[in-house]
Amino acid sequence: QKCQFNFMIKQMSLSKTNLFLLLLPLLLSSCIPGSYKKSTNPEFSFGVLTDVQYCDCEPRNDRYYRNALAKFEECVREFNSNDLAFVIQLGDIIEKDFASFDRVLPIYEQLVMPKYHVLGNHEFSVSQEKKSAVLDKIGLENPYYDMSVKGWRFVMLDGNDISTYRVPKNSEAYRSAKARFEELQDRGLPNAQKFNGALGDQQMNWLRNTLNQACTAGEKVILFCHHPVFPRNTNTLWNDTEVMNLIESHDCVVAYINGHYHPGNYQKKNGIHYLTLQGMVDTVDKNAYAIIEVYPDRLEVVGYGREPSRTLYFPNK
Repeated sequence: QKCQFNFMIKQMSLSKTNLFLLLLPLLLSSCIPGSYKKSTNPEFSFGVLTDVQYCDCEPRNDRYYRNALAKFEECVREFNSNDLAFVIQLGDIIEKDFASFDRVLPIYEQLVMPKYHVLGNHEFSVSQEKKSAVLDKIGLENPYYDMSVKGWRFVMLDGNDISTYRVPKNSEAYRSAKARFEELQDRGLPNAQKFNGALGDQQMNWLRNTLNQACTAGEKVILFCHHPVFPRNTNTLWNDTEVMNLIESHDCVVAYINGHYHPGNYQKKNGIHYLTLQGMVDTVDKNAYAIIEVYPDRLEVVGYGREPSRTLYFPNK
């Protein structure tokens, strides 16, 4: 549409120069092709946190395990004071010992909105006979899964699928994971660490099918995992490049959000935001968690405590 300035000039006593200055903001916002007004109200919001890592243990390496309970309680109170569609914790809700679940899970259950878990490596820092009981304890039917909210698909991945810490040491799965770890170690890769793991073939096929379905349905996708995939460092998945190539081949994916690397991180690559949240357990009393507001054109990460706030715009795909 053409801007109707001539009519307005005739109806006003202002000079053309003054009128132009007065209407310049309108000219810029409504007469430039492709311009739009930035949305001020999110479609919905959700809460996210990672690496509570509670245990009844003495502090070590700037990780204050007992202090994590008070931080977790503060986080839950803040989430409950907001209108959130859901909350997700990105793994390592305990440091070790199966009994630690009985201290942290009742706090998480106080959330009044739907709440979800992603499995971290420390969930399996329990005795051998308790490893198989972890999923049931935290209420997961499947270690990886997805759900939808208002035209968005949220995909929860299991980065411990292939790992040396999840399975009994006398099992074939352990021997296979150990061989894979040693192959990475021989190549001198920084992510050749025993606290990392990989997505197995079955999960990769499931992920491929899930992303295909989401893209076909016109949904935007955010993936959650405990382990990062980019940029490669000591904490990324063993098959980080394989996973990253798969998700970047689907233009409906906008973000990959994880924990595990406690200092936090952020990179953007090929239109996808890779966001690593900071660990809650770190420091004596400074918390770390976020509320993420979902808009048609961006994610607004509202950081609490040590977690920075960010604006993550979507590319024009």
